Amino acid sequence: MLFFANGIALSPDEDFVLVAETSQYQITRFWLKGKRKGEREVFVENLPGFPDGIMGSGEGNY
Repeated sequence: MLFFANGIALSPDEDFVLVAETSQYQITRFWLKGKRKGEREVFVENLPGFPDGIMGSGEGNY
């Protein structure tokens, strides 16, 4: 379950997607390829404010 999903970013290799969860103050990663395909994990938690969208830099940073 996602809580107020408010933005997504696909990794440069398209092996995972990051989802900003505004009400949880976190970014969640969903694996799309490889041996972790189908898994999810918290990428960043306890953000200092409500995340409002997410965008990749094209160089692997978000």
